[in-house]
Amino acid sequence: MIDTDKYEGHTEGEWLVVEVGISRVMVYTNDKDFSMASANRNLIADAPHLLTEVKRLHEALQEIIDDFETQKTDLWTMRNRIETILKGEE
Repeated sequence: MIDTDKYEGHTEGEWLVVEVGISRVMVYTNDKDFSMASANRNLIADAPHLLTEVKRLHEALQEIIDDFETQKTDLWTMRNRIETILKGEE
């Protein structure tokens, strides 16, 4: 499970990303006084982990949907499974 508290206060809305080189980018936000810089850096640095988590959750939820449709899993079992997934235990 990812601790999202370190992203609190990040710049909301659109960000402009400009490629500077092969592996360098510049990111521009509307954070004029840089008060959100730390949260923005954390968010950028963790992007690969966040993408992995999104994919994991998507796959897990699809499995639950498939189980519900094919095995007629009861709602209580589904609820418990979702809770386990959200805790990162599956």
